[in-house]
Amino acid sequence: KEYYIPQYVLSRPHWKDHPELVLALIERGTVDGGIAQYVLSQPHWKDHPEWVLALIETGTVDRWIATYVLSQPQWKDHPEWVLALIERGRADECIATHVLSQPHWKDHPEWVLALMERGTVDGEIAQYVLSKPHWKDHSKWVLALIEKGTVDGGIARYVLSKPHWKDHPEWVLALIERGTVDQYIAESVLSQPHWKDHPELRALMNGEEPTVNRLRSVLRQRRIPDCLRAFVRTFGFFGR
Repeated sequence: KEYYIPQYVLSRPHWKDHPELVLALIERGTVDGGIAQYVLSQPHWKDHPEWVLALIETGTVDRWIATYVLSQPQWKDHPEWVLALIERGRADECIATHVLSQPHWKDHPEWVLALMERGTVDGEIAQYVLSKPHWKDHSKWVLALIEKGTVDGGIARYVLSKPHWKDHPEWVLALIERGTVDQYIAESVLSQPHWKDHPELRALMNGEEPTVNRLRSVLRQRRIPDCLRAFVRTFGFFGR
C-alpha cells in the first residue's frame, strides 16, 4: 500500500539520501497526511522546507501540519507557516494543542491572542497553552478567560493547578465565589502544595488549610462590611 511508504520507509533516517521518493509522493498527492505525519515530522528531512510549503499551499492537510510538523522544533524558523494556518482558520484546535503548547513558539504571543479573539478554542487554550510555564508572563489571558466565564473547569484543572500561576490567589477566590466548579477547585487546585500552603490563603484561614467552603464563608463575611462601607460612602449616615 502506498500509504505505508511514508510511515515505514521514509520515516527512517537511512532513507534521507533519497529525497526524490518524498517528492514523488508529494507530486502524486495521494498520501499528503502521511507525508506530514511520518516524514516532515522527522529531523532528517529538515532541509526540505519546500515540501512543507507545498503541502500548506494545497490547503488539505492543515491539521496534520499543525499537529505533526509545526510541533517539531526543527521548523521553528518558519513562523510564517503558523501564521498562514491561523489566518486560514481550519486548524485552530490543533494549533492551540500542538503548536502553541511548544516552548519553541513562545516568542509569538500574538498568535495566542488571535485565537482568543476568535473565541473558538478557549478550552484548548486553557488546557494546552496557559498550562505551560513558557506563557507565565501573560496573566491577562487567564483573567480574560475567567471574566468570560465559559471555561471555568479548564481554568481550575489545567491553569490554577500549575505552580507558575501561584501569584494569583485572587483567581482562585473568584472561581470559588462564582461557585460553578467547586469540585475542580477542591480536587485540582487546593490539593496542590502551592495553594495548600499559600501564605495569603492561609492568612484568610487564620493559618488553617484552605478549603472551598471555608474560603467561601470568609468571602461572604467580608462582603457585608464592604457593603456597609459603600453605603456609608454613598449616604454618609455614620460619623455625624
